[in-house]
Amino acid sequence: MIPRRSPLRRTAWPRNRAPRENRPGSLYEFTYKGKSYALPGRWLVDPEAHDGKRWIAAPQAKPLIRQIVRELADGRCEMHLNAQCWRWTPINAGHAHHGKHCKMGGAHTDDRIWNEAGERLRFWVCPSCHRRHHNALHWRRAA
Repeated sequence: MIPRRSPLRRTAWPRNRAPRENRPGSLYEFTYKGKSYALPGRWLVDPEAHDGKRWIAAPQAKPLIRQIVRELADGRCEMHLNAQCWRWTPINAGHAHHGKHCKMGGAHTDDRIWNEAGERLRFWVCPSCHRRHHNALHWRRAA
């Protein structure tokens, strides 16, 4: 007699889970145009960074980061890599580009706008130049 397999049981994800509370020191604090901001996220120790820290933004902080990066660039593409560069890029189409990136997917990037030394880490670019910079991102087989 062949033993019967038990049916797979799916566990439901909690739908109305409360958002995580910010841990002490998990906010990215800066001042822009005389107004102070404290954006939620998490800090990581990164020995490759100039100041030894890296900040990963929470999803609710990303729209504000995009807005500030666009204001810093006055809505214009800061790369100009392509003949098809848009020059002026609207908020809903532009990309907040990481100045330093390590791997595809954004897992090893710093979401801060400025680092501790005041150096800019994020730049406003049009989709055409961003695609050109990343060489039209494509998947490849692992070696």
